[in-house]
Amino acid sequence: MKKRFLLLLLALVFIVLILVITARLAYRPHQTVFWDGGSPSNQFRLRVTDSKGVPITAASLSVVTKSNEPAYGYPIEEFSEESQPQADDSGTIVVHHTGGVEFGGSYTLLFGFIRWPPSWLDTHPEYYLHITAQGYRKKSLRYGDLINYECTVDTSPKVIRQVEQRGEIVDVSYGVVEKMVVLKRK
Repeated sequence: MKKRFLLLLLALVFIVLILVITARLAYRPHQTVFWDGGSPSNQFRLRVTDSKGVPITAASLSVVTKSNEPAYGYPIEEFSEESQPQADDSGTIVVHHTGGVEFGGSYTLLFGFIRWPPSWLDTHPEYYLHITAQGYRKKSLRYGDLINYECTVDTSPKVIRQVEQRGEIVDVSYGVVEKMVVLKRK
């Protein structure tokens, strides 16, 4: 008698589950999710040295996409076809990124929980900063690894810079990111 009751209860739970799933599929077989992304405004101070800590003043910076195409003006404003950021006398390259909503995408939730395309197929942009100097091996840094997402916190160091946005000159607060970059001899 007890076994029969448990089997009946299990069958009832199974039927309710099937009904819930069927109702869910009939009500909303898929849902499209749109997202946008970006990164904060940062000033990057890349101090370039050799393995002994001696500044490399002849270092320069370029930016490429994940397909190794030049990325002029974005995400690093100072990198253009005409100009490549150069290290100063202390071996420091100073460049900027003015942030905001910069890219976006979408994905679909099939049956409310299966993501398509999967997250590993996301098409968000990916950039690499290449630091080079004659006689040294190129050093590549993934741009996303440099971003300071804490730049809005009051305790993080900041600089104010005037930039043109929509025809107006405005003050933009940049979170400061300092990074030591060591180049190895060829």
